[in-house]
Amino acid sequence: MGDWTRPRPGLTSNERGIPLSCFDKIFSNLNVEVIARVHCFTLTYQFQKIFNGILKKPLYSYRWYIRADRLLSSLLKANVRYHSVKKRHRIAPSNIYFVVRKV
Repeated sequence: MGDWTRPRPGLTSNERGIPLSCFDKIFSNLNVEVIARVHCFTLTYQFQKIFNGILKKPLYSYRWYIRADRLLSSLLKANVRYHSVKKRHRIAPSNIYFVVRKV
């Protein structure tokens, strides 16, 4: 991955991760079937800052939060953009996980 404190050739200063379209191409080239594609961690960092002094463990270690986050993420997954220009698109899940199976 390299040193994140210095500019890296070929990369922008604000990396946004791998575009979902790249994952789709990779999975089709590998001949795997996507069983589940779930968005998660919507506003987790902001909620963690709010609950930091109240909760003993990290927010994402509580089952109730994971369930609430799954609901919130499913409602806001349409806001996912590789580069969000509008403020309303910035309220979106920050992660996605895939469950895949060999075909």
